[in-house]
Amino acid sequence: MEVKVNQKQALVKAEQLLPGTVPPQAQTVDKEHGRIEERQLWCVAIDPSTVGLAGAAQLICIRRRVETIRQGQVIKETIEITYLVISLWVEEATPQQLFQWARVHWSIENGQHFRRDRTQDEGKRQGGCTLCSSGVAAKMAG
Repeated sequence: MEVKVNQKQALVKAEQLLPGTVPPQAQTVDKEHGRIEERQLWCVAIDPSTVGLAGAAQLICIRRRVETIRQGQVIKETIEITYLVISLWVEEATPQQLFQWARVHWSIENGQHFRRDRTQDEGKRQGGCTLCSSGVAAKMAG
């Protein structure tokens, strides 16, 4: 589960505990589609009360650095840091497995958003909620 901004206690603890000054436990570099993507992962075992989330066993930080390359030159660089909480203990999941699971999760999320944007124009609606902005909720209520 991704730690969101509205989960203040979990986010503050995540920022305090990770990544710190230790080297990442897992790292990948992909070069394709005119981009160089470097991903680093740190994880630490936690007690659920540390982040205020029941069942939390590990806190994970994934840092993604993407360089967009055109004609051999870097034209754009972005850095994104994401914190995740998982209920698997350190003995149950290696850092490499956590990396793989996070990538699969994001590919599913991205696919869902792409389809919704194309089929329901979610990206164009100001309200953000398809149910609310389409008037379906008002029709059901009345």
